[in-house]
Amino acid sequence: MRRNLLSSAFLALVLGILYLTTSSNSGGITGVSTVGCTCHGSSSNQTTMTLTGIPSTGWVAVPPTP
Repeated sequence: MRRNLLSSAFLALVLGILYLTTSSNSGGITGVSTVGCTCHGSSSNQTTMTLTGIPSTGWVAVPPTP
């Protein structure tokens, strides 16, 4: 019984990995889409980015301590 369960789990894992490797596009969406990635909505010139938590003086590199 336990051997059948382990065999089934192993087969499911192998089939899952096989599916992912055969259905993935190693080159990404380059050449597939002409308008960029639209997976999370359409592109827009109205998109803005907001960063919070950055000091008003900007980021200052600090050398690592030995």
